Amino acid sequence: MIRTLTNLQNAMISTIERATAAGVDTLDPIAAKEWYEADGVTPRLAQLWNLYHTAHDAAADLGYVGVGRISYAEAALQEAQA
Repeated sequence: MIRTLTNLQNAMISTIERATAAGVDTLDPIAAKEWYEADGVTPRLAQLWNLYHTAHDAAADLGYVGVGRISYAEAALQEAQA
């Protein structure tokens, strides 16, 4: 389970490394997009990335500040994977 933004960032970096190891030119947007869409992990990571940042932004509207915003976003991230 991805519990924090750091875990999520590391998972995304691992995906890029896997693509590179598979011979994909990750700087070529068309080749990279095709590989990432075919990869079962990348679309889910993108969803979690968007969810985390949406929750982080929403936390401010709910009155959370600082670490409270991070905690709120991390809770949303974990709940989405439950």
